[in-house]
Formats: sequence, C-alpha cells, structure tokens
Amino acid sequence: MKTLRWTSQDMEILPDDGKQYEIIDGELYASKQPHLHHQLVCTRIWELLQVWSRQTKSGIAVSEQE
Repeated sequence: MKTLRWTSQDMEILPDDGKQYEIIDGELYASKQPHLHHQLVCTRIWELLQVWSRQTKSGIAVSEQE
C-alpha cells in the first residue's frame, strides 16, 4: 500500500479558509488561527513575565512571532 506524502507543491490546491496549513515529513497539518481571547491571554502572561524578568533580573520573556 502506497502512503500519500504531501509536498510543498500541494499547498497550491489548499483552500484559503482561515486555517494554517503545514506539511511536516509529508503529512498535512491544519489548524485554525488563535481566537482573539487566546491572543489576549498570551499577551497578559507575557506582560507578567516581563515584569518578573525586570524585577528579578533572572530571565527574559520572549514572545514567539510568526
């Protein structure tokens, strides 16, 4: 049995439906974009970590940007 392996060329046929599509090791992954509430919670956590970092000088808070 032959297993389907997605390629970067296959990305062209995927719909523009608000999902984020990724191909990893030939497998297709689809995920929805984070909801606004999720983004706000992440921002608040980052902000609290920033305050802690400044006060303790024990680390740095880094926000992942895509």
